[in-house]
Amino acid sequence: EGVGGSACPVRGGGRRLAASWAAPHTRTLPPFPQAHLRLSGVGFEVQEQADSGTSPSGELPALELQGEVAPGKGAGDIVRRLDEAALGGALGALDLDARLSPEQQADLAAFQALVGASLAEATLWITWGDVEAYTRHTRAAYSSRLPAPLSYLVPRGQRKQVLRDLERRGSDSAAGALRLAARAYQALDAKLAAGGGARYFFGDRPSSLDAAVLAHVLFHRTAPVSPQALREELGKYPHLVKYCDRLATEVFN
Repeated sequence: EGVGGSACPVRGGGRRLAASWAAPHTRTLPPFPQAHLRLSGVGFEVQEQADSGTSPSGELPALELQGEVAPGKGAGDIVRRLDEAALGGALGALDLDARLSPEQQADLAAFQALVGASLAEATLWITWGDVEAYTRHTRAAYSSRLPAPLSYLVPRGQRKQVLRDLERRGSDSAAGALRLAARAYQALDAKLAAGGGARYFFGDRPSSLDAAVLAHVLFHRTAPVSPQALREELGKYPHLVKYCDRLATEVFN
């Protein structure tokens, strides 16, 4: 479900729904906040929860910083809360974008929009839209951790909501998801190629773009819900594949 909050002896912490690579959160990907935290170098602890009823906030994922549970829903809100904590001095290393120049900030905004409009949409489709992948992996991952009848009702309800959202945005087909992902892969691969061997998208320091791209591309590359066509398309972009494999080893070991 992404990272959430927990009391722990380190500087930041989180609770998440016990999930798997087969079943990311309906809005974003589990590794995104974790990648953000790991790339910042800040210590944290993740506690997996069977359901949101055991979370101190009543929601999952949830974030706890210095004994206080932060409000917000989803991994995106958690990362925004981490950035606010960095700006407030609570966790100074967390703002991955603080050192970017104005020109880099403009590029960051453009690429973040691309990730949200393309990679995230493809992630949602392959996880919830594709019937076979949903039945074999996503539903099974959620159902195995919930009692009846929630094991049936929860994933079914989440799928209906995601499909409605995808249809409203015109992203409700396998061909459309592949097309969106390919557009993002091409742009990100070109950005990396133009970097002249830089370790990250904006030089020798990671940014929030690195966290987001790693989360989605690693999921597309390794998750059981990811279709062969998507993996083959990703394989056409060697700079992006090499970058993802290197960073995945460094961040998630």
